[in-house]
Amino acid sequence: MKVLAPAKVNLSLEVKGLLPNGYHEITSIMQTIDLCDILSFYPSSDIEITSDLANWRAQESLVSKAVELLRGKSPRGVRIEVQKRIPLSSGLGGDSSDAAATLLALSSFWGLDLPGEELRALAIKLGSDVPFFIHKGTALVEGYGEKVTTLPGLGDYFFILLFPDMPVGKEKTKRIYNLLSSEDYSDGSFTNQLLSRIKSSSKIESKDLFNALGKVAFRFFDGLEGYKMAFPKPEEVQVAGSGPTLFTIEQDKLKAESLTCDLRIRGFNAHLAGVFR
Repeated sequence: MKVLAPAKVNLSLEVKGLLPNGYHEITSIMQTIDLCDILSFYPSSDIEITSDLANWRAQESLVSKAVELLRGKSPRGVRIEVQKRIPLSSGLGGDSSDAAATLLALSSFWGLDLPGEELRALAIKLGSDVPFFIHKGTALVEGYGEKVTTLPGLGDYFFILLFPDMPVGKEKTKRIYNLLSSEDYSDGSFTNQLLSRIKSSSKIESKDLFNALGKVAFRFFDGLEGYKMAFPKPEEVQVAGSGPTLFTIEQDKLKAESLTCDLRIRGFNAHLAGVFR
């Protein structure tokens, strides 16, 4: 069995404050894109998890944790091969997507056929982005990630991604959230405006996007501002999740391809992605 695990971008990401459980309360519109890891599942008497990426460690990934959650319901074996296409710790949710893909695939592969509610309950135990990847597509994500509401699809948009060449370090997302102050909090109005545009099928432009982690990420990642200036319209560039990936959005495919090509010619690691539904 082979499955795709798509990356995501946050079209909006607002932080409302701290919840009693210590998590930050967010309101976000997330979108899966067609930059995907590929996970292959094979019968085995044991648990084997490997990847084609040399510095990927199964024991450090959410994939192994997803397997262990389901093994509590069915102590079987499986061999999983993970073909990594989403850069590690890039802000694109690759590990969370791999974990969700593992839950969905093994539920079928092992004949568990778990209902959606049970899969979502397992997903939130793994991480705040994992429930979204159970749904995929376009969705409103609230709370600390456990509330996911499916939205109408975006239509044809293109995402020009730039992967900066810089060290990230461990627990990057947690450290960036810890740098937030009350000045970075907002009431959800940016997300609500974008939500209205999506529901009315209005055109979405880069100026409609918002990420509360953006300012913090530019302080956290030394030199990230220079990568932003590589774009012809840096004011339209967003940080993907907690970074360091940068992106801008375009409806015209030829313009998107031209910008991606220009970035590559100038030596940047750029990728063009479309919507994954």
